[in-house]
Amino acid sequence: MNDKIEHFVGCAFITWLVFFVTGSLMIAAVMGMGVGIAKEVYDSRKGGSGFDVWDLFADLLGVIFSAGIILAMG
Repeated sequence: MNDKIEHFVGCAFITWLVFFVTGSLMIAAVMGMGVGIAKEVYDSRKGGSGFDVWDLFADLLGVIFSAGIILAMG
């Protein structure tokens, strides 16, 4: 699977899961992006694959997608 798709799907799923556990879209969105940011910080370490802003963009799109689905569900 393409790396950007994995970022999108992973953060969308985390956002969705945290929302249904906590009932808070704000907490869910922060956790979804938090995991994406933590992954990029981890990748930036010596020997890692490097920090990628486009991965963070894919993470953000996943969080926004999931939040949109949650809001549409009412």
